[in-house]
Amino acid sequence: MSRYHCEVVLDGGSRVGIKKTLECFKHEFPARLIRLMGDSSEVSLIAKKVKLAEDLLSMPPSAKLILKTLEYEGALTQKDLSTRTMLPERTVRLSLSHLLGLGYVKRKTSLRDARQRIYELRI
Repeated sequence: MSRYHCEVVLDGGSRVGIKKTLECFKHEFPARLIRLMGDSSEVSLIAKKVKLAEDLLSMPPSAKLILKTLEYEGALTQKDLSTRTMLPERTVRLSLSHLLGLGYVKRKTSLRDARQRIYELRI
């Protein structure tokens, strides 16, 4: 019980306000997962992060590098990705097709030059 606003931190970054009650129990075995009841946005956010972590295990290192570069730099063209990651263009092209197939990256047409494609995160 608290007379102040209470929050729970999920996954080290997402804060969720407690509206009514939150019950925690200590189990005889150490818990590695917390089950959230209901169908909330927090549950879907955590499910997406788990899926990303599982997919990252099977991704080639170049695809991981491109994913992180797009996360930090924002939307880039294939040539910009090749320049910033110092990977060959063929490797960038293969990694982008891998990430497009998994649904982590989306491709848009550049408004400045219709021949160029811009890649950005879909997450």
